Order: sequence, then structure tokens, then C-alpha cells
Amino acid sequence: MGAPSVDQLRLLYIVDRFTHSGNNNKRRWLKGLPLSVLVYHGIERKIFDDYD
Repeated sequence: MGAPSVDQLRLLYIVDRFTHSGNNNKRRWLKGLPLSVLVYHGIERKIFDDYD
């Protein structure tokens, strides 16, 4: 395993932003469907370069 790609880092950033719950440092779960929607919109808006 090498270093993560730019697309992987972008996806990790998105997941981090949607699972952080404020000042108490607790994390929330991100279910599969909302994650799929975020990835889909990222692909549509050309945020992700390679989505194979």
C-alpha cells in the first residue's frame, strides 16, 4: 500500500466533516446511502478525478 491518492484524501476530508459533531470531539456514523450521495455529487461536480 502506497500513499493515498488525492481523491482518497478528498473523500476522507468529506467523511471527517460529516462525522464530526462539534466541540465534544464525539464522532457520528455516516450511513452508506448518504455517503454514496456525497460521492455521487462529488463526481458530478468533478471534485473526484478518477471514480472507477
